[in-house]
Amino acid sequence: MKGLPIVTTLQVVLFVLQSPDCLFAYAGVAQQVDLRQILGNEAALETCATKSQVPFEVQDWSKVGFLLKEYATLGHKVRRAMEKRMSDYLPQIAGALKENGLPEALQYLPLAESRLFPKIGSPAGAKGIWQIMPSTGRNYGLVINNITDEREDPEKSTQAAIQLLTTLYEEFGDWALVIAAYNCGPSKVRRAMLKSDCDNYWDIDHLLPSQTRTYVPAFIAAACYAGYRNLKAETYEIPFKTPSYAGIQAGFWRHPVRSLMAAQNILLV
Repeated sequence: MKGLPIVTTLQVVLFVLQSPDCLFAYAGVAQQVDLRQILGNEAALETCATKSQVPFEVQDWSKVGFLLKEYATLGHKVRRAMEKRMSDYLPQIAGALKENGLPEALQYLPLAESRLFPKIGSPAGAKGIWQIMPSTGRNYGLVINNITDEREDPEKSTQAAIQLLTTLYEEFGDWALVIAAYNCGPSKVRRAMLKSDCDNYWDIDHLLPSQTRTYVPAFIAAACYAGYRNLKAETYEIPFKTPSYAGIQAGFWRHPVRSLMAAQNILLV
């Protein structure tokens, strides 16, 4: 390393900021998957939803971006705990959905419902990761009594939810309508369709309960968050705010500044 120039830390920082090689070689991807940046970006939201294979067309991204903000403002520990539950439960849920011929994107429905807390309950009486009501759970084979509540069992409740979602799809044939009916019940969706003489969710949502008008975008927001995480994992497994250095091999990412300095023959003291 003899003969290399000696520079201060400040000079290195200024060099990094001014170098054209530091302007995000993957800027397009980084902008799309930086969670705080995409909240109001319809194209980026659509990219994330496509990554998660949302099984219907989205016509109102404003609500989705607003609800996705909740994920962006989660504390670090809360997000880490939620992502641990996602890792624990979602692969099994996706496998069960695929096995039964349902879209794997429906795995994000319990994320929107309960943040994947198995024992969480609602004031209305719903419980478990899928937030199943007692009568619905019993109809689909779950044991629910003073001693046992199988809605708290992620595997058994997933099987019950799959049966319910299959039944709803056989009636409505559209996944946006199915998700709406999952929330408010099929009778309210039927009435909205009859009243409007329309079978497009986005044309009848104003006739549905206010909770359901939020529920479908909440599912999309959960799917977008998962899509964001998948895109993040594909971007060299580095923080999105870390500059990417053109010409530097991916193996150098753990020490990008030192790698750049080595490439430019700079010595830090």
